[in-house]
Amino acid sequence: MHIPVLQKNFGEATRGDTLEHHFNVYNNGLDTLNILEMSPSCPCIIANINQNKIAPNDSAIIHVFYHTATKMGYDEKELLVKSDGFPPQLTIRLTAEIRANSHK
Repeated sequence: MHIPVLQKNFGEATRGDTLEHHFNVYNNGLDTLNILEMSPSCPCIIANINQNKIAPNDSAIIHVFYHTATKMGYDEKELLVKSDGFPPQLTIRLTAEIRANSHK
């Protein structure tokens, strides 16, 4: 399993925003790669993958949604991706600086 980019810094965001990003997952092995589990460190992170079985020399996309409604200040979350390949797990890190809504 290969995920070339394992971090996304969203920069500044407004509290209540839903931030989105996608990560490419590659199978550089000789057998089908099975994505077994994706475990976020917080219920504020939702992750979907377009295919759980990735053929050799193929790829899939993990789409991540980061809900900031209950967050404030610097925030760092993780998404653990487990597979039957090598390495058996990789960690994606998400960071943002959450600011209050500005009502005038």
